[in-house]
Amino acid sequence: MTGLARPHRLTCPCGWSGSYPTLGYAEKARRLHSCDRDWSPKVCEHTARHEHGTAAAYTHCGCRCEPCRTATADAEATRVRARAYGRSNLVDAAPARAHVQGLVGQGMSLLRIAQISGVDRSMLTRLTVGKTRSAGRREIARRIARTTEARILAVTWDPADGGRPVNGDSTTRRLRALVAAGWWTSELSRRTGWDTAYIERLLRGRPVRPGTARRVHALYGELADTPPPPSPYATRARHIARSRGWQPPSRLGGRVIAGRPLETPDDREDYAA
Repeated sequence: MTGLARPHRLTCPCGWSGSYPTLGYAEKARRLHSCDRDWSPKVCEHTARHEHGTAAAYTHCGCRCEPCRTATADAEATRVRARAYGRSNLVDAAPARAHVQGLVGQGMSLLRIAQISGVDRSMLTRLTVGKTRSAGRREIARRIARTTEARILAVTWDPADGGRPVNGDSTTRRLRALVAAGWWTSELSRRTGWDTAYIERLLRGRPVRPGTARRVHALYGELADTPPPPSPYATRARHIARSRGWQPPSRLGGRVIAGRPLETPDDREDYAA
């Protein structure tokens, strides 16, 4: 269903523009808009990458460019019209909650479910654990959007994403070696699809899923003998690694480590620096 027609369009030299159903709405919007606001497109930095030109980018990323504003106005007009006709876009959250809990029970993390489904991890947390309200009370989502439910239910369990946690020493050592070689965390995040906060937690050392270990081992095999692109971030990464005593791949055996596969789910290899 498309949004309501908005034939009246106004613009401002600051970059603001908008289309409205009546001239009165348009004039009011022009009076209320701020020329100091940044109307340029924003880059999504969330785990679930919000597509530009959507209501999700407007809401979660704070993007106020024209495509995102138009998409938000369309979504709101559709919501209002559906509500007037007695049709709600919200559905019971119980089936989606049960599906997520089943995936987590099989070994998938909320982060991985968020990456596959495109649903923000905070939404999955609110769906399964709840959001903290006043006086420490946690409120679990009771209804969610139909599109959110469809994305969640489309996620299936992959053995490569699950399994019992294993010792993460070899995974941590590989990531630290890559940082010592100059591969900075945001670049590792871009190559793995994980957010930088998760990369940093792995660098601190923690048990990992076999699927996580395999992905890090494969990344190490790809980058161990490859210098990072010239960047101030690479220099900073080397300084940080040197201050923390992390060794580069050449001190850890280089390709020898990268060539050893994760043979069993209980891999506990330990290399001396």
